[in-house]
Amino acid sequence: MENYYRLLYAIFNSDSESDSKYEHPIIAYDIETDLPIAVFKNAKTCAEFFNTSRDSINCALSRNNKRNAKYRLERIEKD
Repeated sequence: MENYYRLLYAIFNSDSESDSKYEHPIIAYDIETDLPIAVFKNAKTCAEFFNTSRDSINCALSRNNKRNAKYRLERIEKD
């Protein structure tokens, strides 16, 4: 899994259109299978996918809440 995280960081850090050097990718996992269903560049793009606000996504991440009672969100933090 660690190599997977490093690969994601390499992909996102190579993006020259990055809005902020403090962006952290977010992975959405299906609760039933525990497999990733989507990877988002930041909370804003994740919020657009789930049709909600960025603050709602950040709140769900900090409280370990599920989205739509089906998805677990995880922020990938750089070591």
